[in-house]
Amino acid sequence: MLKWNKKCVKEMVYLKNFRFLKSIQGFFPTLFIIIIFNPSPFLTFDYLYLFPLLIVILLNHQFVYVINDFYDFPTDLNNPRKTYTRSISQQKRLIFIFLIILINLLTFKIYNNHLSILILNSFFFFLGVLYSHPVTHFKSSRPLSFLIHFVYGFLGSSIGHLILIDLNLIKKISPLLFTLSGSIFGFLFLAGNIMSAIIDQNIEPNSWIKNSALFQLNYYKKTLYLCIFLLAIFYVLQVKKHTILLFPFFLAIFLSLHKLFNKDSLYKKNQEVSVLIRDKVRLYFFLFFIFQLACSFYFFKG
Repeated sequence: MLKWNKKCVKEMVYLKNFRFLKSIQGFFPTLFIIIIFNPSPFLTFDYLYLFPLLIVILLNHQFVYVINDFYDFPTDLNNPRKTYTRSISQQKRLIFIFLIILINLLTFKIYNNHLSILILNSFFFFLGVLYSHPVTHFKSSRPLSFLIHFVYGFLGSSIGHLILIDLNLIKKISPLLFTLSGSIFGFLFLAGNIMSAIIDQNIEPNSWIKNSALFQLNYYKKTLYLCIFLLAIFYVLQVKKHTILLFPFFLAIFLSLHKLFNKDSLYKKNQEVSVLIRDKVRLYFFLFFIFQLACSFYFFKG
């Protein structure tokens, strides 16, 4: 039993180091857009050729996170949240990065009839390098860091739209819905960047936070409320007559966030509280989106 537990712990550490869960989080906008507009690939087995393409997109999200860990390794050694980084060598990270690049090159040859999707997907490489590389290091500048995270979320949503068009799953893209969905996920990842900076402000030597964390927390709160507002508009335009059925979900997440942000414990300046806030917000949005996707399957079948 002890041997099995040690093996499980080892596997979990590897998943953390290779940022598997983070890459799923980054991949979610693409998946969300496909399911919202046409979930048929996930209701039938007629589109199995789509799944290897989705795996490549998922790997590119992993590249963004793993290359960030590669360049941040010296700093992460002093971060109590990232003790797992010591359990894997930089050489292994580098091998994994080159493996992702190799798989992408092979994919260009296999899926040469979907070049537009692959070209757009390759932009994740540029975002990862611009954000993390010591020369560019957009991470240390607030406006550039915000820009990278917004584009990251917008790009994930855009790939979802492009897959739908390229595979003839929808006839045309609505410019308004395209912009709205991209902005929703852009602001969500931007909010995530704000909270990450708050959590690591006393550990990250090049942190862009120069003033009170409470000031940044206010930005974080307003950005999340903006996401909910934009998402409500998106659903009014997309599902029209079914919007009223989604009202309880919007009310639930709004009240949950309002209750969370009104707690006195938010004003304690320590890493543990910031991590707790982030994890609760992630849980609220995860449950919120799960309910939305379930409703989308229902609307499509109906």
